[in-house]
Amino acid sequence: ARTTRPYSELYRKLTGEFEETPRIFPANSLAASITMTLNGIGIASLPEGVVQDYLASGKLRIVECEWHPSDLQFTASYSSEPSNPIAERAAKLAGCVAHAYAARTDKLRPAVAQPTVAGR
Repeated sequence: ARTTRPYSELYRKLTGEFEETPRIFPANSLAASITMTLNGIGIASLPEGVVQDYLASGKLRIVECEWHPSDLQFTASYSSEPSNPIAERAAKLAGCVAHAYAARTDKLRPAVAQPTVAGR
């Protein structure tokens, strides 16, 4: 989406590299981004793990470049009142997945180990 840090970083980079800024198609959906890329609209910044099958089949390929966007940061927020055990479990699961990913990729561990509960 246009209001995200990755979009802003990419826009700044492209406006600094080209006289005429290439068109950027922001999408809030990873599936939509993959579909647009498969349909030949252009290139995309996609998580390699998500598109492994497309890379293996040759439908997508990695375009090497020197510049990379900064690492993404995620938050999981939910109201503590009324009690929502499903949201709490989902936030904890997201934290576990982030820690597992960080361990596999030698990335720094996320700064917050436990989810923060937002009260009213």
